[in-house]
Amino acid sequence: GGGWVRGGARGAQVKVRAEGFPYVSGLSTRASSATEVGVGMNWFRTRYSKAQVVYERTAFKGGAAAGRDRKTEQLAMLRLQAYF
Repeated sequence: GGGWVRGGARGAQVKVRAEGFPYVSGLSTRASSATEVGVGMNWFRTRYSKAQVVYERTAFKGGAAAGRDRKTEQLAMLRLQAYF
């Protein structure tokens, strides 16, 4: 056979108050929140091999100069794994 496929999706949001990390960065360069969404798929060709594809996107509130939002980050990842 062709193995089996497993897919999934997730989302998360983090909000940080100004007093949360007072010594890490200044208020003007600290993001107040980040929202992440991701989707992924695993393909198990055999019991001993796996291919994984993941895409994630994180949007920020604040964190850039002049009070603007930090640039959105995107990640695409391919992972090949063999068990032995």
